[in-house]
Order: sequence, then C-alpha cells, then structure tokens
Amino acid sequence: MNFTSRLQKRIDKQTPPPRQLSTEKDVVAYYQANSPGSWRQALIADLMDISVKGETKKSLARRFNPSRMEKAHKTSKKNQEQYAKLGALHGDVLMPPRGGYRIYGVLDLRISGECGYVRDHTWHITGQDAYDFANGKANFDMLIRQYFDKEPDLVQNVCKVYQLDVEAVD
Repeated sequence: MNFTSRLQKRIDKQTPPPRQLSTEKDVVAYYQANSPGSWRQALIADLMDISVKGETKKSLARRFNPSRMEKAHKTSKKNQEQYAKLGALHGDVLMPPRGGYRIYGVLDLRISGECGYVRDHTWHITGQDAYDFANGKANFDMLIRQYFDKEPDLVQNVCKVYQLDVEAVD
C-alpha cells in the first residue's frame, strides 16, 4: 500500500461521519471549500432562495463581511433556522473535524533519486486542505509543500513509512 493510500485510510478513521450542516461556521466552511474565491456569492445566492420576506442581497452580504465574521457574535434564531434549511438542501456532507487533523510521520524520503533521508514531522492540516482530506483527497504533495515550503519539488516520494499517526483536532 503506498503512502497516500495509507494516509487516506488513517484520515478516514478520524473523519466524523457525514452530517447535515446546521451552524454558520459549518455552512461558511462548506461554501469556502466548494466555491473557493466566490463562496460569499454562492452562499448569498442560495440563502436568497430560502430567505425571509424583505431580506435583501445587501443585508446577506453584510452578514458575511470578513471584518464582521472575525468578531465573536451570537447567531440569531432566524439565521440559525436559515442555516438548518440550507443544510437540509445539501443533505449529509463530510466535514473535517473542527480543528482539522494533526499528522505525525517518520518517513524515509526520496530526494534527488536517493532514499535514506529519514525525517519526522508534524503537520496541522486545516481549512481547504482538511476539507479535501476528509473527502478522499489525501495528498502527499500537499504535505511536502508545507514541509519544504521553499522547494516542494525536492522530494520525489516516500521510500518507507516508519510511523504515520493521524489525530482529529476538535
């Protein structure tokens, strides 16, 4: 079994079962993962389809203003109901653990065609990468990009896996 398959198998064990979106945080994370770059527009368009009378695109856009979202705030009952309706429309989805994944590996890496470069490293996978991992797209290249951020092409593959642990972070 290759490294990516082993990694995905361990990710799958730590991924919560599919669930329905029901909170603002879940809905925003889902749209950020599925509509990168235009997630606000996609979310606002879908909310307009289920919005209450008198709600405008402008008022919905204000709700997802980045500076407003960074502040701690209480979600109103009306908004909670909208998120639950939106979640029902999407059905059950796979979402990563709220804090992502912590991956620890001791790997023998192939660098410049040669094995023998044993490295241990801990990765903390969050955001879009965690969403991709939860949805079956575990990716050796993404991990290596984080580890060798200046030279991601330096490592060709993994020669041997000595240890590989995946932990859900809540």
